[in-house]
Amino acid sequence: MWGAAPVPAPGGGAGKQASGTHYIGNARSKIFHLPTCEWAQKIAPQNRVEFGSREEALSAGYRPCRVCRP
Repeated sequence: MWGAAPVPAPGGGAGKQASGTHYIGNARSKIFHLPTCEWAQKIAPQNRVEFGSREEALSAGYRPCRVCRP
């Protein structure tokens, strides 16, 4: 019950992604991704940061992923 939150599968699912999150950031690397990016799915729950816009991620000091190019 108190374990790590499940990461929704690309293309749908429940959770914060469905409520409007557009980008997923990694607090450790300071890189942000599209929710469908393979690297976003690999971010450890304690390092996961969610952003509502690209501008929000950039202003927080994050850089775009070179794979998914958000």
